[in-house]
Amino acid sequence: QDAPIARNEAGYYVVRAGDADNLLSTLAVANANASDARTYIFLPKGVYDLGETVLTPISGNNISIVGEDRDQTVIVNAPKVANEGIGTTATFLITGRNTYFQDLTLKNALDYYASGAAGRAVVLQDKGHRTICKNVKMLSYQDTYYSNSDGQFYFEDGEIHGTVDYLCGSGDVYFNKVRLVNESRTATGKDGEDVIAAPYPGSTVKYGYVFESCTIENLAKNFSLGRSWGGESKLTYLNTIILQPYELIASRFTTAGMNVPAYSFKEFNSVDGDGNMVTPLSNVQTFTKDKQSYTYNTTMSADSAQLFTIDKVFPDWAPMTLAQQAVMGTLKLSGTTLSWDAVADAPGYAVFADGRFQGIVSTTTFATDPDVKSYSVRAANLMG
Repeated sequence: QDAPIARNEAGYYVVRAGDADNLLSTLAVANANASDARTYIFLPKGVYDLGETVLTPISGNNISIVGEDRDQTVIVNAPKVANEGIGTTATFLITGRNTYFQDLTLKNALDYYASGAAGRAVVLQDKGHRTICKNVKMLSYQDTYYSNSDGQFYFEDGEIHGTVDYLCGSGDVYFNKVRLVNESRTATGKDGEDVIAAPYPGSTVKYGYVFESCTIENLAKNFSLGRSWGGESKLTYLNTIILQPYELIASRFTTAGMNVPAYSFKEFNSVDGDGNMVTPLSNVQTFTKDKQSYTYNTTMSADSAQLFTIDKVFPDWAPMTLAQQAVMGTLKLSGTTLSWDAVADAPGYAVFADGRFQGIVSTTTFATDPDVKSYSVRAANLMG
């Protein structure tokens, strides 16, 4: 019989490993929480298979979903190809504020290669505000991430995989040290032309998509840094490592817009894997859509690049501070009691015995088992 959905003594909901139904039930409780306090959900290693379920809601505010291990904690859905569409397939639909993900793999397993002309399979459709993804891997192909509001969003570390417009939508979105993996357009190998980003900022969006110190790995034949979807589309790459710069199209960005020409597509200080500069000194391009066009140099100056630092993009929000990892001190063993110094503001501590998750505690002690060879403890950061 299912156990009740309840917080443990440290205030965490700990989901049963690999139990998708338990995850959904826990999310339902979190979404219904009317309190302004943060809700912490911890996922032990396992595959949480949602089947054909789409648009699983994260509608509550201040919900944190933290996995035990990024590559071994996987939430996956597999929509039918017949349901393909940017608004219909998402693994998660966020409408709440201040959502936090960490150390997870989120996967949309729609059969892209069997989907025909389009295989839009969203991992996150975000209609919320101030979502943070810390060390999250997103796996899909077309439209992997869809920022569907004019809010603020932040990614740090992690990986995002895709083929066509796999980062798309509105909002001021800052990608900090994220690995961008361009997948092949066909199942038979390194094929097709990928497009990384397709911004469509709303009228209140000032910066659009900003990439800082990200790495691009290309598994397709060639690729574009982005194309204009709509609005006054804004796209900026700073200090990017491009592992296969010779596979980037000559214009670097796609010059033909989908609905409008690209308003501000910029690049500064891209390098190859050996640190050699690959951004041209000048790259004047004419971006067009029907009879409308913009002509400008996509290569930025160092002074202009300084206008896109994270404190400029988010003057009233500090996501790097929120996502900063807590640092544990030395563990001490006295008899059978393991102890450690408290970490300021840590909501809890995850304990592992011989690498296996034991639980999350709010105290700074843990009773040991003499048969266990080693213990480790992780402190939670401000977001859990």
